[in-house]
Parts: sequence; structure tokens; C-alpha cells
Amino acid sequence: MKKTFLGLKAIYFYVLIGLLLIGIIVGSFLDQSISASFYNKDSGYGAFFETIGLGLGYGMGPIAGVVCLFGLIHREKWWQKALGFFLFLLGYLAPAYVFGRSLVDKPTHYGILFSTPLAYILGFTIMALFAILTFLILDKRVEKQDTLLFVGLALTIAMLGQTAFIYVVKYLGGRPRWRYVNDPAINTTGDVFRAWWQMQPFKVNGDYLKSWPSGHSAVSAVTLTLGLLPLVSKRRFKFDQDTLLLLGFAYMVFTMVARIRYGAHYLTDVCFGALFSILICLGGCIYMETYMRKYVYSKPTESPQA
Repeated sequence: MKKTFLGLKAIYFYVLIGLLLIGIIVGSFLDQSISASFYNKDSGYGAFFETIGLGLGYGMGPIAGVVCLFGLIHREKWWQKALGFFLFLLGYLAPAYVFGRSLVDKPTHYGILFSTPLAYILGFTIMALFAILTFLILDKRVEKQDTLLFVGLALTIAMLGQTAFIYVVKYLGGRPRWRYVNDPAINTTGDVFRAWWQMQPFKVNGDYLKSWPSGHSAVSAVTLTLGLLPLVSKRRFKFDQDTLLLLGFAYMVFTMVARIRYGAHYLTDVCFGALFSILICLGGCIYMETYMRKYVYSKPTESPQA
């Protein structure tokens, strides 16, 4: 059994996966009753994490883009440099656009919302701040380019992988959100509560039938990979990887609870979303660690634990 994933202690992930599986089991029996007792459509906490609070999750995109850029920009071949700029632009522009769009005022008025121009200005500005902060802390020396590349690609795989996976799987579930089921003003289809396994694939009704799995929880779970940044930072501190991983864990939990509170998801939805995302993150870490062993760690004492 592995002890670390790119330096991150594996025990954290094993415990977290176990807790998420327990949450799925409990929610499979109690989803409806938990949501009925916990739901508050006027929750400011829920409204915050519906929109603006997801900024840190989306910020993992520009963070990954900047790390990839400096992992490739000093290489000899032109296509490697071009790939670095492409990954940077992808990591910045896509999350900035999606985040900005999520802040635009809508008829349902879920979340903290803004006028269209201001929403996109905020989206692109906040993502730019994450890119700038990453640039400032990054160790950009040429001799670090392999580590920068592999860490950047691990972050990119985590962000793009969970986004694509959750997007597709939502259409297979077709599960109505709790707040949709309980709002006669918008529930025009007569949908009622359904357990997560009672899927109705490709039943589409805007955003209302995309409860399972939780995309917000999946995005927030990517912040667990903040623990990789010390590998490419100018300075290291004691327990820096542990601290950043636990920060990501706290952010993920706050997001998951907020989604249930606001009626956007059930317990099983948030647990599945986080679980899928974590498994994709670990897959990226394991894949990149294989190449780091070959190209970065030349001495047995420098190699990460297996």
C-alpha cells in the first residue's frame, strides 16, 4: 500500500475516501430526511458557496496553468514552449469564463449574483489574482522545470478530469435538486424526490435535474492538491504539504455542507462528487509520480516513499 502520493500522505486520502463511502451509505437511506430538516432557501452561507465561494476551487485552474507554463517555457523545442502557453491560457481563461458566468444574475436568483459585466470582470480578476500569487511563490529555476511540469500536469489532470467526468455523469443521473422538488413555482414537470440509483438518463430540464453528483463538491475537492505546491515553491516549511492539504479538506467540507443547506444537493450527491474528484486527483498524482521517479529523483534518498 502506498504511503504517499507525490509527497502527500496517503493516510489522509484513505481516511477521507472511507468517510465519503460512509456518507454515501448513510445518505442512501436518509437523503430525503436530512435535506428536509437541513434545507434553508434563504441561507447566506449556502448562497455564498453557490457562486462566489467557489472561487478557490476554480482558482486551481490558473494555478495549474502557471505551474505548467514554467515547466515548459525554458525547454529547447518551440512546440514545448507553445504547449506551455496553451496550458496556461486554458487554465486561466476557461475557469475565469465559467466562474464569471456563474456570478451572472439569473431568474432563480440562487447565490450572490451581479450584473453581467461586473460578473465577468470579477471572474477574470479573481482568477488573475490566483495566477499572480502562484507566479510569486513559484521556484522558476530551469533545474526545477521537470518537477514544475509534472506537478503542473497533475494539477491539470485533476481539474480537467473531474470537470469532464462530472459533466457527463450528471446527464446520466437526471436527479432533481431538493429545492426544485419543493418549489411549485419552478417545478413544472412534477418531479419528486428520487434516490441516487433511480437514474433517468438524459432527462434534461435546465440545471434542475443535475443534482447527482455535485459539481461544486468535485471542484472543491481539487483543492486537496494544494498540498503539491510546496514541491515547486521557493520556500519550504515544516508540515507545509500537510497544512495545505488540510486547508483544502476544510474548504471541501464547507462547500459540501453549504450545498446541502441550500437545497442544491443531497448528502449522497456531495459525497459522490467529492469521491469521484479525489480518485481522479490521485490518478493524476500516481501517473505523474511515475515520471518524476524517472526524470527527477536520481538518488534513492531523494525518491518519494512508495
